[in-house]
Amino acid sequence: MFSQRGHLTLAHSDRAAFVMANRAEVNRLQGIDSRLIGRDEIQALAPSMNIREDATYPVQAALYHPPGGIIRHDAVVWAAGAGGGNPGRTRAVDRDAAIRSMDAAATAGVRRYVMVSYFGAGPDHAVPEDNAFFAYADAKSAADAHLEGSGLDWTILRPSRLTHDAPTGRIETSRTGAEPGSVSRAEWCRRSSSPNRAESASPEWVTRRLNWPPPMTAAPSASACVADSRTQLVSISRWRR
Repeated sequence: MFSQRGHLTLAHSDRAAFVMANRAEVNRLQGIDSRLIGRDEIQALAPSMNIREDATYPVQAALYHPPGGIIRHDAVVWAAGAGGGNPGRTRAVDRDAAIRSMDAAATAGVRRYVMVSYFGAGPDHAVPEDNAFFAYADAKSAADAHLEGSGLDWTILRPSRLTHDAPTGRIETSRTGAEPGSVSRAEWCRRSSSPNRAESASPEWVTRRLNWPPPMTAAPSASACVADSRTQLVSISRWRR
């Protein structure tokens, strides 16, 4: 599946724009169609992109390569995060950028979207505003809510605290009464790919499905669950030993 939509490399500083202008000139000397473009043209090419000057990292320019395209981008898995520490940066990445990626997916016709959130996210996350974790909890909850109303075929995965423990191959979820705990990074990486890779499905994968009757508490395999479900919500707490 090839979609020739062009390619943009964004510049967030004058220095980056200078480097990209040089790159565009080198490309043209080699017969490659690329050029430096400004905000107005970027906005015309990517309407959902935030190019306002008051953005956390405002876009100055972009290297535009019209022959560029996308190959087999039939799903989005959002696992990016700001890493905490700065509320403004957290909201810019975990909320704003995530939401823009959903809008871009819809514009591009990419229907499948998997969001990696956190255990406890939602409008009732109950994290106080004076808590250092509030910005993250609020940002992830807002992104999840936007995804739920996006019309995309979505799955939200909500792990607890990630550890470097060895995977056990078994899980507990909020659906089975699990409380916030910890999960193995290695197991989580394998599990988080299951909504898009039926061959990696496990009988222990438990989901709660939304907007798709009849209700379902457990699936015999992830492949059976994903095949006939448009929208899913999964909260994972800890691995069963």
